[in-house]
Amino acid sequence: MVYAKILAVDQDQAAYETLLPELSKHGYELHPVTTSSKAIALAGAYDYHAALVSFTLFDVQVLLADLRDAIPHLPIILAMSADHNGVPSQVLDLVTNVVGKPLSLELVRLMLDRTLELAALRTQLREERHVLNLNDILQIVHIEADGDGLQMQGLWSETLVSRLHRLVRGVGEMGSGSLYHTVLSCFERLLLAIVLAECRGNQVKSAAILGINRNTLRKKISALGLSDLRSRIPQQ
Repeated sequence: MVYAKILAVDQDQAAYETLLPELSKHGYELHPVTTSSKAIALAGAYDYHAALVSFTLFDVQVLLADLRDAIPHLPIILAMSADHNGVPSQVLDLVTNVVGKPLSLELVRLMLDRTLELAALRTQLREERHVLNLNDILQIVHIEADGDGLQMQGLWSETLVSRLHRLVRGVGEMGSGSLYHTVLSCFERLLLAIVLAECRGNQVKSAAILGINRNTLRKKISALGLSDLRSRIPQQ
């Protein structure tokens, strides 16, 4: 059974009175609060696995940013009614998933299951990314074309393909999510490292292959810690 602490921040506590005992049966310890100040105080006291935050909170964007600061990489699920349109992009950038109100047990449980599974995948990728050197990258990931199309082979293939299939099905059932940007962000550093390696560190050629501006590539290289990659690329 999953065991995870979940912070729930919502002025309307009625739904949580039912959700709290039922979610505990599935391994989720729900900590509901009504204000941002209480949420930040709890975030400093507990190591939460995820947060469920209502979009109707007055200072929701500030709260989301503060939660990120308090617990880096914290998966945040935004709870909002279907009649709320035009969510600011600044808010969406700070959340992992979106769930509709009114909250139901099955929907919340499924969202938590998928969100924590995705968070575990991202954590695994971050940890492995730190220990990868260029040779590891070129050996671990290999994509080849066969009669059935592209087939990924290597250390991560079975695990990633299996987990991604489950995540896609889960997002499809929930009707919304941020799977595209979330998963791609995990692979961005890996992709840039491989392209730069194939181009022998040539940023002009790499940018052309990636289809992005050279200045954009240069900024990404710096932000993702790839500045010293060229010195590790074997020259022909």
